[in-house]
Amino acid sequence: MAKTLQRLVATSNDPNQYFRLEWLKEKMQYRSPLRKFKVSLLAAMEELERVEIITAGRIGISGRGVEQAILTRA
Repeated sequence: MAKTLQRLVATSNDPNQYFRLEWLKEKMQYRSPLRKFKVSLLAAMEELERVEIITAGRIGISGRGVEQAILTRA
């Protein structure tokens, strides 16, 4: 999962990147419930922070009320 996130972050020069959780779940072909996906996603974001690919990663709510991953590039 961290590898997929790393590839997504690398495709854009935007310092802050936003990805809908449902879209990420489908993109990664993750079949467990969304609550388990969130746990795995947070762990993957922590790993990317540890290796300094991103400086921050979190799950937030968009202006439209949709859950999204928010990643800040290093």
